[in-house]
Amino acid sequence: MENLKIEELKIRFKGEDDIELETFTDSLKALVNSLTKIADETIQENEFCKFKVTNIEKGSFVIVIQSILKAVPTLLPEVPTVLNTFKTVLDIKKHLKGKEPEKIQRVNNKQVSITNNYGKVQSFNADVVNIYTSSNDIEKYTSDFMSVVNKDCTRKGVEFTFSGECDNVSKIDFNVEETRSLSIPIDIEKYSMEDVTEEIETYLTVTKLDLEGNSKWTVYMTNNKINVDILDNKFYELVHKRVIHFVANMTIKAKVRIKYKKLPSGVPDSRSKAIYSIVEVLEVEQQGEMMKVSDLEIKLFN
Repeated sequence: MENLKIEELKIRFKGEDDIELETFTDSLKALVNSLTKIADETIQENEFCKFKVTNIEKGSFVIVIQSILKAVPTLLPEVPTVLNTFKTVLDIKKHLKGKEPEKIQRVNNKQVSITNNYGKVQSFNADVVNIYTSSNDIEKYTSDFMSVVNKDCTRKGVEFTFSGECDNVSKIDFNVEETRSLSIPIDIEKYSMEDVTEEIETYLTVTKLDLEGNSKWTVYMTNNKINVDILDNKFYELVHKRVIHFVANMTIKAKVRIKYKKLPSGVPDSRSKAIYSIVEVLEVEQQGEMMKVSDLEIKLFN
């Protein structure tokens, strides 16, 4: 059975009651981009979220935006709502003060601590941190919003007020200096907590190798062409000393380490490039037969 979740965001552009049209349209565009990106990361299948302006007030310049989520019952872990996520992102930006973090560290499954460039530590919801750091998009869009406000000399800052279904109200305020420092996006994606490492045993076809140095090799894993680092020093020694003889398109069996990013939904992030490493070579093709590397290693020392 469907149910509706309704949240409200009131944005007060501090300063004059009137607002320049460019400031209004450009800030709304940046805001919609931010909320849409967050919605893409938070709402589940069969759910639908929309945003609409429900009121415009005087007293500085105020717009009221309503977020309506048409939700269905789910057994998945509860993910923060769109506006709740947006509010936490703004909290993180205020904490970072326009500088890259000194450190991001997982406290537990629900909390992540962020140490800013000035050594101050603050904890945030782990799901939101994962969403925020999954790409640089949200950081860019929120920085665009701050830039628009900062460029308008009639504005004295901006205030966000969030309210939910249970009459919970929270505010976050940015003065002129903060809008200026937060106008330039930082590279937040490199602090992603969602790196996943897996190891598999599989057969590879080697098409490009390095017999002298330690540069990446090019191999095919099933039908995928990938570049891999060789971390197996014993195997390298056998190759360099020509105990193992390579020919074109030779097959090896290896333990491969794969490092990639996951989205908050749990699926691999197709936008990020996986990193492949050969941890250990188990077998190699020699004269048309697969031979264990351990047997060849014995040959080296005999």
